[in-house]
Amino acid sequence: MNKEFTPNVILGSHAGDYIVGANIDTPEVVNEASNWEDFPSEHERQNVDGETSACTCFSNNDSREPVLMFKAHNGDIPAEHNKWLKDNGYYKNGFINFDDRVPAMFSDITLGVGTYLWKAAEASRKWSWP
Repeated sequence: MNKEFTPNVILGSHAGDYIVGANIDTPEVVNEASNWEDFPSEHERQNVDGETSACTCFSNNDSREPVLMFKAHNGDIPAEHNKWLKDNGYYKNGFINFDDRVPAMFSDITLGVGTYLWKAAEASRKWSWP
């Protein structure tokens, strides 16, 4: 059963949902030190030009940007890939930054209501990673 929450989130499931780690036998340890302060993401306000109801897309990118920045800093991303990110505008103020509004356009958002978590997650998966 679907359940609406305020503000702007509708819970619900969908066959084929993208669930991180669900089919992974040995999850990757990304940052054993658990110190993300050196790899911040720039948190953009979602309601600068009006309410977007896209909080899930914004927070999804905010959680992935530091992970990719950490990997770039530690050389876990090939230099040519990191150069591609820089050359194609995925760095802002020295840090990796994805455009939060792009996946929001594909999340089937109803303004003032929100969207399903699975729709926001799927749109972020398809439209946020370079």
